[in-house]
Amino acid sequence: MREKVKKGIKLALKKRGVEAEVIERTVTRVENGLHDKGQAVVPSSVVGEMVMSELREIDEVAYLRFASVCDDFVSVSQFKRAAEKLKK
Repeated sequence: MREKVKKGIKLALKKRGVEAEVIERTVTRVENGLHDKGQAVVPSSVVGEMVMSELREIDEVAYLRFASVCDDFVSVSQFKRAAEKLKK
């Protein structure tokens, strides 16, 4: 699970100038948050929400990249809504 989360975060942050150490800490926070839930199986949507929450604090573009895949955007209007949500 850790490697899959890390891969998704790295992809969202590609060419964004975020240091590898920041990525590692982010993956660790997500992993710890999942362990804190105390569930043997955690839905991928929960993992995605946790990652998006972390990315929102690190880089807004990375957040939008990840959200567009995680939430399966199919239109520009969905992308615009996510961007507007960021502004709030």
